[in-house]
Amino acid sequence: MVDAIGSQSSVDQSSLRQLQEQPPAVAPTQEQPPAVSEEPVCEAPATESAFTDSYESSTNLGEVGATSRSTGGDVGGPGSPDYAPSDPSLDHNRQVCDPQLSQRPAFEPGGQWDGGQILNRLSQLDTIRGPRGPQYDETRCGPSSTLSSAIMAGPEATANVADRLASHTTNAANRRDIEGIRDRVRDGSASTGDLSRLQDHMLRQYAANPRDGMTTAEVTRMQQELMPNVQLDPNGETRTADGVRATPRPGHTVEEPGRTVDRVTNLRPGESFSMFVDTDRPGRPGFNDPNHYVQVGRDQNGELYVYDPYPRGNQPNLVYQNRDPAAFEHYTTGGMGVNPNVPGISRVNIVAGGTVSH
Repeated sequence: MVDAIGSQSSVDQSSLRQLQEQPPAVAPTQEQPPAVSEEPVCEAPATESAFTDSYESSTNLGEVGATSRSTGGDVGGPGSPDYAPSDPSLDHNRQVCDPQLSQRPAFEPGGQWDGGQILNRLSQLDTIRGPRGPQYDETRCGPSSTLSSAIMAGPEATANVADRLASHTTNAANRRDIEGIRDRVRDGSASTGDLSRLQDHMLRQYAANPRDGMTTAEVTRMQQELMPNVQLDPNGETRTADGVRATPRPGHTVEEPGRTVDRVTNLRPGESFSMFVDTDRPGRPGFNDPNHYVQVGRDQNGELYVYDPYPRGNQPNLVYQNRDPAAFEHYTTGGMGVNPNVPGISRVNIVAGGTVSH
């Protein structure tokens, strides 16, 4: 991206091109089971074979890309999230075994909408089959992260996302299903499974190949069509005392962690953005290859959070900075970033799309 931190040289184009188009996101996994806690932990059946996923990249990524990625292994380095073993047969909440979770109301007793509670129940994984064809739970992190911004904003914001999605959906059956979800969110009868199915519809609408997940370009288009307010970074490179930020194309920003900290600090209540992170430890297949989306935001009370849609063993999906600063900062300060192979810069974060609000 740059020749050295202290220099005023322009962007290193060869290094930057390697980060301009990353492979679609696939699900993070871990070979070890989650740690035992007082809460019951969902376990795979004894006959369940180890899950692996692989995909072929749609672009020539050189040394940065991985064209065949086998999941399973330590994740993210010391202090990183403890991802549960991948098992599509389990319900989308791996923290508490609850086979009825998908049918549980999204609204709290008394009709209250609690976005944080909803997101701690709602991940990118679900036992309910998608509206048409096979499930793509393992690659659904992009729309799951984007939808979380609306869920944190409230039921009307969530219903409005569904309404906009329906207007862009040409398949009549899918459009009716989306409109039904929208109406149930508005009348207070929506279930957790409804929101999970909305994630699935978003993936199918905006991913060229849902089995491969979503590129940053696809996430950007999804945000622009479904979110009422999206602020993209201007194209080009900027440099401050906290590091370099480069945006080679709209909706794809590569920045040093200091600039991400600035971005997070400047969020206003209700604003959030998507980060494209790497969940693999050094030396593991796929390391230095972004493969997962999370949402970083500031809630309506002004508290900073990260929503990670892939379940982690005995950990909440929603990580608040004021409750677990180490876990929060692992996402935002480069612990799950990538090495740009540029002298003087060890890790960079990738921001997909822009800052969204409702």
